[in-house]
This record gives sequence, structure tokens and C-alpha cells, in this order.
Amino acid sequence: MSIFTRFTLVCATLLPFCATLSAAKEGQLLVWINGEQGIEGIREVAARFTEEQGIPVEVRAVPSAPREFKQVAESEDAPDIVFGNHDRVGSWADAGLIREVQAPEAYRAGFYDLAWQAVTYRGKTWGYPLTIDSVGLIYNRELVPEPPKTLEEIAELAPKLQEEHHVEAILWDYDNPYFSWGVLAAQGAYVFGWDGADYDLSDLGVLQPGTVEGLQLLAEMVRQGLLPQTASYNVMEAKVNAGDCAMMINGPWAWENLRRSGIDFGVAPVPGTNGEAGRPFVGVQVGLISAASPNGEAAEQFLRNYLVTSQGLRTMDRDFPLVVPTIKAFAEQKAQDDAHIKGTLQNIERGQLIPNIPEMGLFWQGMGSALDYTTSGQLPASEALGIVVERLTPQIQQPALPGLVPAE
Repeated sequence: MSIFTRFTLVCATLLPFCATLSAAKEGQLLVWINGEQGIEGIREVAARFTEEQGIPVEVRAVPSAPREFKQVAESEDAPDIVFGNHDRVGSWADAGLIREVQAPEAYRAGFYDLAWQAVTYRGKTWGYPLTIDSVGLIYNRELVPEPPKTLEEIAELAPKLQEEHHVEAILWDYDNPYFSWGVLAAQGAYVFGWDGADYDLSDLGVLQPGTVEGLQLLAEMVRQGLLPQTASYNVMEAKVNAGDCAMMINGPWAWENLRRSGIDFGVAPVPGTNGEAGRPFVGVQVGLISAASPNGEAAEQFLRNYLVTSQGLRTMDRDFPLVVPTIKAFAEQKAQDDAHIKGTLQNIERGQLIPNIPEMGLFWQGMGSALDYTTSGQLPASEALGIVVERLTPQIQQPALPGLVPAE
């Protein structure tokens, strides 16, 4: 899992206590990370910062740190720095919860471009990018020596896997847009256009022939029994780890369980359609500075000159693997040494950054409904995708759909 994992499992009753145990103080930095993993690496970097700059740094593990930050961001309980997924940047910037940062061009040069796109909103930069992640096609090398590139190839392979090994071909949480978008976008679909400084809300790329084709094919795989009637992340993980399923679409957070289960696995590009590999969503973990921080300049110095540097990220990586760091040279070195990271990097390079704007909430809702309606046979793909377009088009009032209940 990422060191700022979205899957931290901690008792919810501890959240208020963790969030209010300490607050940012002038002349002392308070840093929140989401869970314990990787905390010692950050503390090591913080100790060097304190030694050289004379400013104490407290690094605190806060379960569900981004959610807790939003609740206390405008109060005296807010931290100076919080780590989280980049997709919150737009809504937090609009709400005045985070501070714009200044990252010189010379500093940016060694990073992946999409890392800076992740923290760019309305033409301004709002944070520092640390790691990049994406889902991939995780396959059991004993069952599938050569990973398929498309859903069509998987449909052809499925009977052979069932006959020879008595296993299912593939599973994933297909009604979740995060996991399925890469398949649907293989032939060029996108959510919003990007002009280099901001997203163009009038440029919608969801409803395209390739998207319709991909969603129809997904629904056909459900109809034929190649995918179950109900998608389940937990069932997918259990079956792949037990060797009862040959492939899944999942992220690096699943690797450790596979290793423990003794599965010899590989990571390949997400399958697409019509000869094209998938284009999965890409997420970036970022460090953001609270607008209420009394130590804004010191917080930015800590991020830019100490933590989000080659030395800082390597220190963190020694404590807990970062998978794909945002600094290109470091990421490429890791990919040379680890085929799983190489596969993840292939998905990142082909993938699409999740737009960091508030309007993405409408996309997640609409696409979740579209996947549910189509895979359950309630609507054809073109009509279901029309729901997404309607929800993303401000001028159109979303119509009621009698008898249909959107997916959660």
C-alpha cells in the first residue's frame, strides 16, 4: 500500500482524539500523514530539517487524515502540512483551506509533468507531489504466462483457463469507475479536456464510440458469465490470492497479500478494447499546506527543500517502498530493479490523471450509475453513458429515471 493509503483500518472512535491531540504552533511544524506506514522515513527527514533550520517538526499519524483535515482546517487544531490524494486540491483551494505554493521551474524539471498537473488548479500550484499510483492488470504467471491486452483476448482465454486449470479468468470491481475507466477509455475517451493550466468543463470526452463499445463488451462478459452478476473487491482479492482466479485489475496495495499467498504474479497494462491497451486513472499523493498555518514559509521549505527531493524521497523509500516516486530518475531506477514497478509505470505513462476539480463528484456518481445500469441489463451502454454527460453538463437539468436506482 501507499504510505498515505486510503485503506487504513483503524477504529473510528480514535479519530477525534487523534485530530485534536495537538495543533500547529508558530515556530514548530505539525505534519499529518494518513496512517503509520512510512512515518519513520518522514521523521528522519524532519530531524535533518530541524538540525539545519532549528525548527522542530512533529510528524503525526492521523487515521483518515484528509477527512479530519477538512473538518479542522479553519480552526486552531489544523496541522501545517497534510498528505493526501491530489483529487481534493480543487475543492480545498476553492474553500480557502490550502495555501498556494511557489515551485521554481528549475525545481519542477526533474519530475513527471503529470505530477505538477495534479497540484495545478485555476493556473496556480497548490502543493508538492510525492508519489504516483495506478491500477494495472495483475496476473498469475503460472496460469497466464503472457498477459492479454484486451477484453476480447480475455474472453477467448477464459474457456481454456476453466478447462485446463478450473479457474476464473479475471475479476475486478467493475461497477467502480476508478477500476473500470481504464478499460472504457482505451480508445481515446477522457473526462474533461486539459488546456495546460486548467480543465475545460465544456470539453467532455466521455460519450465516444470506443467508450460505448467498451461498456457493451463489459456487459456482455457479465451476461456470458465471464464476470459475476455482482462485482466485489473482497471476493476478487480472495479468489486471486487463493489461485482460483487468474487475473485482476488492482493496484500496488494488493501486492503484499499476493506475496504472502505465494502467488508468482506480474503487472501488465490494463486491458482495453479493439486492440488498444487500457488507459487507467492515475492518482498522485501530495503534500498540502494549510491556509491557516502560522508557519507557511517554513512548511514550504520543508516540503520543497527536504522532503520532496531525491534525497528525501529515497529516505522515505528505505523506510516503506514508495512504488513510483514523482522524480523521474528515481522512478526509472526503481523500475529497472522491479518488474512490478515497471508494469505500474507503463500504466501511469499511458493512463489519465484524475481531474482534481470539484465537478469530478458528478462524474463518479454518473459513471457509477452507468456501469450499474449497463452491467445489470437495465440500459444499453449509449443511454447509460448519456446519464454521465447530463450530469457533467451544467446547462442540462438531470432527468429522473423511473424505476432505476443509481449505484452507491
